[in-house]
Amino acid sequence: MTNGPARPTHVLITGATGLLGTALLESWLRTSDAHISVLVRDADLPAAERLLATLRTSAFDALRTARTPLRERITLLPGSLRDIDPRTPRYLPLPTNIDLVIHAAADTHLEHPLGPLIEANVASTESLYRALAATGSTPHVIHISSAYTQAGRTALAYEGPIRHDLRWREEITHIAGKPDLACDPQAGRAYARREGWVDAYTYTKALGERVAEDLWAGAGHQLTIVRPSMLASAAAHPHPGWFRGTTALEPLIKAYIHGDIEEKPAPATATFDIVPVDAVVDIIRAAASLPGRPGRARYLHQSTSTTAPLRLDALLTHLDAALQAHGRPKEHTEPSDPAPTTRRQQFTEQLRKTGNELRNRLFGAPKPTRAGLATKLRHHETFGPYLDSSTAFNAAVTSVLLAEYRTNGGTAVDLHGFDWRTYFTTILVPALGRARGWWKTSTNTAPWPAQPNTNIRQAVTQQGQLARSVATVLDDTNPEVSRGEAAS
Repeated sequence: MTNGPARPTHVLITGATGLLGTALLESWLRTSDAHISVLVRDADLPAAERLLATLRTSAFDALRTARTPLRERITLLPGSLRDIDPRTPRYLPLPTNIDLVIHAAADTHLEHPLGPLIEANVASTESLYRALAATGSTPHVIHISSAYTQAGRTALAYEGPIRHDLRWREEITHIAGKPDLACDPQAGRAYARREGWVDAYTYTKALGERVAEDLWAGAGHQLTIVRPSMLASAAAHPHPGWFRGTTALEPLIKAYIHGDIEEKPAPATATFDIVPVDAVVDIIRAAASLPGRPGRARYLHQSTSTTAPLRLDALLTHLDAALQAHGRPKEHTEPSDPAPTTRRQQFTEQLRKTGNELRNRLFGAPKPTRAGLATKLRHHETFGPYLDSSTAFNAAVTSVLLAEYRTNGGTAVDLHGFDWRTYFTTILVPALGRARGWWKTSTNTAPWPAQPNTNIRQAVTQQGQLARSVATVLDDTNPEVSRGEAAS
């Protein structure tokens, strides 16, 4: 399967200021002597400022403490993937001595219109491979895709090419010629689903894989396509609990620990396929060390649905344990309201709270507005395929590669039988709570809740049916809510 260990000396990372790219940059700087070139967009914010902001994050704390000389190790390439395309007037040539490319740049916004998604994930991917071909070098390319490119297409997805008949060049042209399709997120999602994908994002990521297969593996070069599932907080590196942005499960976790459900839940039997971000870095490092055969793409799934399945009922049990360990979360407050400072303000605030409580007891809590319900249903539509996927992702090839990597001295997070309870109770929830300010600062350490939150569990399991019922009501009674928004 492999040609033996490799030690890249010059690595190009695209998307280096994103979540995965930041973790990759830190890992290569910490554990290798390779020189790193990073392609950073130079648009709304200068590329140098964007890179410096990334290097100042907590991911690089250990490197700063060790006084690791970063400036000499990094070359900044200010520009977009389009800028390095030899066909563009602003052509920015790539270095000619790159021996490894990690293509992590992507538009991952699930609610973006199809036009921007196909530009970022397909057309710009073509620009990258044309730029690499123009250098005359033949680096091993590790192309980051998504496990969900196969979601809904099969019950068990294997590590291989995706079977479809779409031609990516024709799709780019077709979408560009249809402004309504390119600009309307609902139209783009519907189009992608007609073609066999769960949304526009996975449709464009699948086309991006085909670009890589045609232009790089098809030209006789080494290509590895890595398909991670939903990224979650780091298990170990750069430090336990590290994450940049918002975790995939954060809305559900937040709703659960505060005693309400604010986002789309899922059936209790749903399997959440999440993976610590450093586990994805590990498989990329393993693939770089043990490249595949030239001219034949290799596919790797870094996921947990077959190695350590995490069901919703187990997730809620782990959250209960985390709450018992860390105490009561803060009360809900409106972030725009300043804290009362004078006695008059404090008294007025107490009157307001008392009045609200009395009103709720007499007349019931205010009912959600239709606009609010529509928002929740839109979230159900957007995130449902990810939080309740009918597809499991086989990771046999990945397991074999990681075993060989460890034999050669590499270290990696072991996802076989992964200890989710420890991960949630000692890593993810505490780190997320600290970052979001969820925990009280008082000395009251009484566990909360003392018993599992069964009411919320019941609400979670019933929400699928509830969403469908409310969708029907909204669709029939509210002309301002479109059918697409209210679909479940």
